[in-house]
Amino acid sequence: YVKLIQNFLDFGVELDGIGIQAHMRNAVSPPRILRALDKLAKFGLPLVITEYDHLIFHEESQARYMRDFLTAVFSHPAVEGFFMWGFWDGMHFRDNAPLYHRDWRLKKGGREYLDLVFREWTTQGHAVTDAHGLIEIAGFPGEYVFEVDGDGVPRHYRGQLEGGTAPLSVVV
Repeated sequence: YVKLIQNFLDFGVELDGIGIQAHMRNAVSPPRILRALDKLAKFGLPLVITEYDHLIFHEESQARYMRDFLTAVFSHPAVEGFFMWGFWDGMHFRDNAPLYHRDWRLKKGGREYLDLVFREWTTQGHAVTDAHGLIEIAGFPGEYVFEVDGDGVPRHYRGQLEGGTAPLSVVV
């Protein structure tokens, strides 16, 4: 895959990013996942995990692997997205989707996904500005929606928080 990408670049093909099919046949360790991502990140292009699913049939093991896999890929600075091949057993080609059983009961792996993405890795907070109109809140890179109430009328603003320590300014 690395050679293919390098050949494209050598022939002047413009690439916007690298999609990584993630049909996981075995439980690959987080360090091995990170080493593979490092090899692809050397091209300086955004990485996106596509088609995630797994061949793990024990529900507890599915859940542990979902947490490990997501933690590894989202910890890598080059990864910008994550897509599943299917999330529900009723429409998954292996009848072994990561999130939901055929009867729509949430799997333990689905609970891990929801807990990470919508709780642990979601930034929520409330703050009052200082005398200069500034606040400081630590957050994950990504898009934010701010509700600002300066005169008793809440207004919503959007902003993109980049990685590192770059500030995000919202002008009211």
